[in-house]
Amino acid sequence: MEIPSFPYKILILAPFLSGMESSFPDRPLQVNMENPDDIFSQLNPSFYVPLPKELHPAGGVNIRPQKSKDFHPDSLVQTLPFLKTLGEAREFLKEARDKGLAEEEVAAKLANWPELPAEFKYPPAASPKKKDTTSKIDDLLKLVALPEEEKNLTGAYIDVLSSLEWQLQQILKSIFKDQAFRQAEATWLGFKYLSNSMKKNHKGELNIYPISAKNLQENLDHLLPFLITELPSLIILDLPFDNSQVSMENLQKVASLAETLLVPVVCWIKPQFFYLESWSEITRLPFLPHFLEEAAYAKWRQLKRTPAARWLAITCNCFLGRYPYGAENRPKQVYFEESQELWLSPVWAMGILINQSLQKYGWPTRITDWKNIFVENLPLPLREGNKTYPTEVLFSEDRIDQFIRAGIVPLVSMANKDMAFCPRETTIAGGSFAYQLLLTKVTQFILWLKENYGQEIPLAQLGQKLKENLAFFFTRISDLTPQGMEISVAQPKPGKPAEVKIEIEPSRQLLPSGEKIELKLDW
Repeated sequence: MEIPSFPYKILILAPFLSGMESSFPDRPLQVNMENPDDIFSQLNPSFYVPLPKELHPAGGVNIRPQKSKDFHPDSLVQTLPFLKTLGEAREFLKEARDKGLAEEEVAAKLANWPELPAEFKYPPAASPKKKDTTSKIDDLLKLVALPEEEKNLTGAYIDVLSSLEWQLQQILKSIFKDQAFRQAEATWLGFKYLSNSMKKNHKGELNIYPISAKNLQENLDHLLPFLITELPSLIILDLPFDNSQVSMENLQKVASLAETLLVPVVCWIKPQFFYLESWSEITRLPFLPHFLEEAAYAKWRQLKRTPAARWLAITCNCFLGRYPYGAENRPKQVYFEESQELWLSPVWAMGILINQSLQKYGWPTRITDWKNIFVENLPLPLREGNKTYPTEVLFSEDRIDQFIRAGIVPLVSMANKDMAFCPRETTIAGGSFAYQLLLTKVTQFILWLKENYGQEIPLAQLGQKLKENLAFFFTRISDLTPQGMEISVAQPKPGKPAEVKIEIEPSRQLLPSGEKIELKLDW
């Protein structure tokens, strides 16, 4: 019996095309881990950012990123035609100023500059003036006295240079304030974080599919037939949930998909789930499990009681994707001050932690081994009291415990440390999410055995063969083998399949919760 290696398949469902003028693919797209940016050419993202007419004659820009770096302001200045025109004209004026070019040469060059607005070509103070012939003495002096400074760049064109700089700054400020742009950048930056973490994991596979909050249920219905035939190992969903009726209905749909596929899903909630504007307001809430007993959370409690809830991990507390543009993160092309921080959803961090566990231990279950498994090299902006930390807020140990009891996994950071981690984990239902991750991996292997060799193994040898192959499956991955394994096969009744019972006792190193895997299936 030849057993292949099974890549750990992570499926990302995220708004890669949300608000964009692009068509959605029919099925998930596999990422080339040698060059993850190749996925841009498959999706062809394109979206529009409106701008005031006084900043852009067309009233906006079409942005078509071809790689992750295309969201950077330096790239935008180089790739967006109007910004490129302004930038090149600005560079010419800087050169003219530094070289001392004559005003006539500057004027001639700008007058013939394609696509440059007229106010930059013909500044009022530089326009030709009518001669004042009232003073012949003045005319004579002008003919014989031509100081070098009068040939050089005048105040009018210095003003043009300043105006070009100002306009570029204002356009970039407007783009980086636009919510559609910010969401797109955050999604693609999260993708970059995760794909970079997976480059060393040659046994991992990354697939993505664009979704939208508005059409989430339709997106999931469309995906289901494809996912049944190509089962992922883990689904990461980058859409925020709150406690609204629509959100709870969508979350129930996600749970149903996870249960159907027997594949765990990582989602996230924003502060509005608790009717907060930001996580910093969490201090005014009482004990969280008691707070979630209020009538407003009836649908949440109903979901927690369903079997499907065992397949969902809900996380919270975003992490900073990069420093805001400005003094701490200065673009080369145009300096401007960004007014908001760019937060990435905690599901990307959870994906990185799971991938790190795979790389270090062979299994996705050691995500709470926070001294060894953590997201690092995160931006550390200065906070109140001269503290720095990379997440939205620092949770106390007591609050972390309350989140876990409530069925929520907080992303945690420490003051003055550029790292984030999950010291504890759970599912919505309250069980171990690491258990579900392990259960999926083992179940998918058993189903593969059944599909490929189910008819070849004699019933009398089935129990022993399954035990041998499962032992091989575990030892092939790492030395974290089970402490015990029991398999029994019940003789089938006439016309009925045999019933197989499998009990696996993982070591604490493999599964910190110490739970046993118990499976029953027809063979």
